[in-house]
Amino acid sequence: MPGNRRGERMTWRSIQDPLYPWTRTLDRILQAMASPSLNGPTIVIASDYGGTHQQSRYRVDVHLYVDLAASAEWEISRREVRTCYLADGRRMSYKNLSDRQRAKALVPFLSASETIHGFCLVTIFNRTLRHLCLRTDDHDKMRGAADLQAKWKDRELEEAVRTTHIVARLVGGLSYPGQNIYWISDEDDLFANLERKHDMARMLSSFSSHYTHHALGELGIGTTALDEGDRHEEDLTAVADLIAGGIAETTNRLAEACGGRIPTNLAIEYTKEFLPKADTIVRWFWTGTGELRRVAILFEQQPENQYSVSRYAMEIG
Repeated sequence: MPGNRRGERMTWRSIQDPLYPWTRTLDRILQAMASPSLNGPTIVIASDYGGTHQQSRYRVDVHLYVDLAASAEWEISRREVRTCYLADGRRMSYKNLSDRQRAKALVPFLSASETIHGFCLVTIFNRTLRHLCLRTDDHDKMRGAADLQAKWKDRELEEAVRTTHIVARLVGGLSYPGQNIYWISDEDDLFANLERKHDMARMLSSFSSHYTHHALGELGIGTTALDEGDRHEEDLTAVADLIAGGIAETTNRLAEACGGRIPTNLAIEYTKEFLPKADTIVRWFWTGTGELRRVAILFEQQPENQYSVSRYAMEIG
């Protein structure tokens, strides 16, 4: 069954029992989106993360929710880009765009990504926000309730819960009965060893059961280490990697210009220049017109230990 075209409202299932207060705001933003119906038999969620180094003010998580059957043009296009620019099998990544061949491939790779039939959710977190999911005394409760086996520092566990919860909310909001859904993540610290991968799978299963009220096919989880050599999984996560790197870079620079954080409900004029690679990526993200729908949501620190959740956009001149 063909998906809906641009201008039709995304089929997003509203939430009934949110586990965390900010989930309702995320839902309201996503309900207002226009997106195709992603109703093919197999969904891949490709995730990558930016701003994870200590100097970054913001962590950027990118989740690319892809209907594989409807994305045949992407498969053709990305193979053509590989043949022309990346024939030796090297992976596209934001941090390696200083490499001449990867730099040449950037614009063609992003153009090919326009043909992905899917939805891209970017969540941007001010890294001073420590308790969006777990309060100070909740970490041990979560370890016990979810039967977690890996060693998690409190901050790491907060990020793990936040990430699996958002992926599960995507599944609950967008999936169809009987679909097979596979979450493929970059080998981030959250997936650093086998015990952590199993813990992430447990949390994803638990949250998905809470938000999904129809039977799915398979619900699987893995990392790019599973790529069979054709770079299929790695190229999807590379799209997420480029977005995460570009948005983390530009958001940090905007925050520096605004005294340390991004004002909400206020337009900011940025008169300096971004790094060329970041500028290329954010222009593509916010001005693209292809099949891939995109939205960014900012979780920002506010005075008196409060926070805000709002849609985040750049108007590109």
